[in-house]
Amino acid sequence: ASGASIAGQQAGPGSSHRLLPGETGFFDIAFEGVLSLDSALKEGAFDPKLYVPLEFSEPPAAADLSVAAVVNESNLYRSLTITALEARPASSGHILSALLTNSGTEQSEIVQIQLAYFDPEGRIAATGSAFLEGDLKPGQSRSIEVDIPKATENFVVAELGPDAVRTNLKVENAFDRRLAPRYLPGFVPLPSETGFSGVAVTYSAMNFRPLF
Repeated sequence: ASGASIAGQQAGPGSSHRLLPGETGFFDIAFEGVLSLDSALKEGAFDPKLYVPLEFSEPPAAADLSVAAVVNESNLYRSLTITALEARPASSGHILSALLTNSGTEQSEIVQIQLAYFDPEGRIAATGSAFLEGDLKPGQSRSIEVDIPKATENFVVAELGPDAVRTNLKVENAFDRRLAPRYLPGFVPLPSETGFSGVAVTYSAMNFRPLF
C-alpha cells in the first residue's frame, strides 16, 4: 500500500511463443521459492537446494510486468488445424483431448499446443502446454491428450487498466483489460465440475528444414 516493492522475480521461458501480428499468447509466472538464508543462519550451514515459498510482509497492492521479445522470420508454420476438442472425466480428474491435422503443404516439426483456462469471471486462471509426439506430414493427423489442472482460488492483486499497459513504451488506449474468451481462437467451454468456464487453445510449430 505504501508503494514500496516487496518482491521481484525474473523468469526463464517454460513455453516459447511465436506470435504473428494480431495473434494472442498465454503465459504465467510461477514463484518457485527463494533460498532460505534465515534457515542457513539457524542451522549453521547453507544448503543451496533448500527453497522456501515466497512470503510477503504485507498483502500486495499492485503488480508490474515487463515483457521483451525478438523478431523471428522462421518457424512460423500456421497450417495446422485443431479439431475434436473434448473434455472428459478421468481417474486423475479431467482430460482434454484434441486432433491436430496438417492441412498445409510442408512437414511440421515440434508442434506445441498452448492452453489458457478461464475462471467463471472470464479471467485466465491457469495455463499449460504440451508437445505433440512426432512430426506431422502434409495431410497427416494425430491426437493429443492433456490433463486439465485442478482449479484453485486465485487472488487478484490488481486489475490492469489502459494506463498500466505499454507497447513499445507507448500507452495503448485501445487495450482491453480483459480478453473476452469467446472471441479467442480455439475457445471451448468446459464442464462446470472442472472449475473452469472454458479453455482457449493455440499452437506453435516449426517447419521441417533438413540441413543436408
